[in-house]
Amino acid sequence: MRILITGGAGFVGTNLIKQALKENHEIVSLDNYSTGKKENHVDGATYFNGDANDINLFCHGKFDLCFHLAGLSRIQPSFANPKEIFHSNTETVLSVLEWARKKSVKVIYSDSSSKQHNPFISPYAIFKYLGEEICRLYRETFKIKVENS
Repeated sequence: MRILITGGAGFVGTNLIKQALKENHEIVSLDNYSTGKKENHVDGATYFNGDANDINLFCHGKFDLCFHLAGLSRIQPSFANPKEIFHSNTETVLSVLEWARKKSVKVIYSDSSSKQHNPFISPYAIFKYLGEEICRLYRETFKIKVENS
């Protein structure tokens, strides 16, 4: 299986890549390294340095699955720069899902525990909530296979 992992140079992405490679999957990572690190690269995976909004520039050919892990986390920093958090946690979801719709790729979206709380408590919480709602839109309207995890 050919798998794309956005945010593949982060902690969760790196561990997912290790497991997927053990299962003999072909792995492509797309990460802008805002929080991920090149030291996290795992031999056997292909890495692209780029923003998930530019997914069409990097991810060509057939993919079977996409784990969308890219995004900025943490509630407190989201108050200082809500526009950056919106870009990272909402616009990228739309870009990834539109790419997946055109290529018929299943997406697993990394949502947040903040969905269990009032989404209006922080920019981070509301933008992750919006990402989940975009997934719902694409699942229900475009019949894209999207799961939240």
